[in-house]
Amino acid sequence: METHPRTVMISGASRGIGRAIAERLLAEGHRLSLGVRTPENLRGTALDPDRHADLLVHPYEAANPQTAQAWVEASVARFGAIDSVIASAGLFSRV
Repeated sequence: METHPRTVMISGASRGIGRAIAERLLAEGHRLSLGVRTPENLRGTALDPDRHADLLVHPYEAANPQTAQAWVEASVARFGAIDSVIASAGLFSRV
């Protein structure tokens, strides 16, 4: 079965489930926009944007709506459209 590349935004892609999803989708040939707290942490990894033309890594903090807007705008500017969004970023609060 042939698949067509999609543009996917993934939050929380620097570790855990978000990272596993990102690595799998990148290997399948999709265009990815990754929203992470610290983009520098992906340097030298399988998700290093210097290694992949179809990968955008953008600063994103789930608790700050302004970073979401900037990330969406950067993604659309780079890829023209967004096909899917995967929300994997977590917020931890002590109760």
